[in-house]
Amino acid sequence: MPVRKFYNNTFGTLLNRAIFELIKSQTQHPDNMEYFTTEGMTRIVAMTLLNEPPDGEIEQNLGDDIDQSV
Repeated sequence: MPVRKFYNNTFGTLLNRAIFELIKSQTQHPDNMEYFTTEGMTRIVAMTLLNEPPDGEIEQNLGDDIDQSV
């Protein structure tokens, strides 16, 4: 049960926050259709989740340390 509760509290809260950001963006930009397409909405939610990881989540370094001398 504790794992399920942690999952619901962590990811449920993050998803709710991301959806709130989507709705706020749609309200601020009612003429921009990108905020209302499936791809656009998915992109906004995904970027919100990536930019605000759960507490204690290790931020991954996505290739910034790749050796460019090769």
